[in-house]
Amino acid sequence: MSTGNPSGAPKVLKELSEEGLVDSQTNGAMAKDYSERLGKVDEVKKGLGDMDKDVDFSTFDVAGIVSTTLSKCKECVKPAQDALKTAPPPSEKTGFVSRDWESRMLDIALKALVNVAEAIQGASDEILAHAEKITGASPMSDGSRPLNTAAASAGGGGGGGYMPSYPASSSGGGGGYASPISTAGNYSPGPPARGDYKDYPGTPLVDSAIKEAFEYYLKEHVPADDPLRTNKAVHDAALQNWLDGYRVLTKRESDYNPNAMNNWDINAENGTPSGGLAQVIKPTFDSNHVNGTSTNMLDPVANIAASMEYVTKRYGVHPDGSNLAAEVQQAHPGASAKGY
Repeated sequence: MSTGNPSGAPKVLKELSEEGLVDSQTNGAMAKDYSERLGKVDEVKKGLGDMDKDVDFSTFDVAGIVSTTLSKCKECVKPAQDALKTAPPPSEKTGFVSRDWESRMLDIALKALVNVAEAIQGASDEILAHAEKITGASPMSDGSRPLNTAAASAGGGGGGGYMPSYPASSSGGGGGYASPISTAGNYSPGPPARGDYKDYPGTPLVDSAIKEAFEYYLKEHVPADDPLRTNKAVHDAALQNWLDGYRVLTKRESDYNPNAMNNWDINAENGTPSGGLAQVIKPTFDSNHVNGTSTNMLDPVANIAASMEYVTKRYGVHPDGSNLAAEVQQAHPGASAKGY
C-alpha cells in the first residue's frame, strides 16, 4: 500500500469492500482517517529527518571532543611518565625503591588520576549537552536500567559518573588526604595473623614511644577505675594491640624515623608537611594533642599519642586497640599500605 498519495485511498477501500473486509458505510470515515494519518506520518518523517541532521552534526562534534580529551589525558600522565624515567634502581637489599621515592610517585600518580578524571568528566558533560540538543531526542530506555545521566549517576546528585576527590591537605599519614579515607564498605582484611607482624619488629625508641603514648592516651579516654588501667592482664593485652598496630603504621609512615618530614606532597605545598613517626601534619597534631605530652610535633611520644587520638576520633578505634587493624589499613600487616 502506497503512503505517498492519499488519492488512492477510495480505490483501496472499494477493493476491501468487495472482499467483504469493510462495511461500505464506514468508507468515508476510513478515507478521512487514512488521509489524516498520512499527514501525521509526514510530520514524523520530517522530524526524523531533522533529528538525523542533528545526529550527523553531533557525531562530528563528539569526535572532536573525544580527540581533544585524549590529548588532555596524555598530557595529564606525562609528569608521571617523566618521573618514572628518572626513578632510581631498586635497593639491592630490599628489592624495592626507597619509601621517599614511592611517596613522591604516589603523589604524582594521584594528581594525574584526578586530572584525567576531570578531563573525562568535562567531555562527558559536553557529549550529554549535544545529546540534549538533538530535536525530539528522548531516553532510549525501557526503565529496566538507569541512564548514564547526572540524575542516575553514583552519588545521587553529582556529575555523570565517578569522580575521585583529591583533597588539598592531609590530616595525618602520608596519603595526602584532607580527612582519611573511611574503611567502611571497602576494607575487610580480616584479623591479622601473628606471623604477619614479623616484618614490623619496631625499634627500642619506637616501642618506648608507643608504650608511653598509650599511657597518656588512656588517661584521656578511660576512667581511673577502668580495668584497662587497673587490671594488668587487660592493660597489657590492650598495649600489645597498640604496639602491634603502631609498629606497622610507623614503619610504613616514617620507616621508624622520628625526624622524618615529607617535603614534597600536597601537604608540603600547602605549608603543612607531615612529620614524625606517625607522619601527622601540624593542624592534626594541634587538634588531637594529648594532655601531658610535648607540644613539639616531632616528639616521638606526642606524635604517636596525637595519632592514637586521631584514629580513635576518625575511625572509632577502641581504647583497647582491639579493632585497630580492622579499622586502620595502615596498621594492618596483612593489608597493603595506605595513608590514613
